[in-house]
Amino acid sequence: MSNELTHSLTQNTALNLAATAGHASLVIYLLSVKEQEILLNSQNQNVLDLAISNDKEAVAMAIIEHPR
Repeated sequence: MSNELTHSLTQNTALNLAATAGHASLVIYLLSVKEQEILLNSQNQNVLDLAISNDKEAVAMAIIEHPR
């Protein structure tokens, strides 16, 4: 299955994927973009849920500490 198809089935956004992969600096950047929506994926998980469930402590802390 292609990555594009997989992402459309899971409904993960770029923000969700960055959190899942542990890219804290990218998550901070995306959260700083006013137009960036924080959406649930097909499993009803938000970006913080994904960071926690994937043991991405630095990402989880970046999300918690972000002013948004």
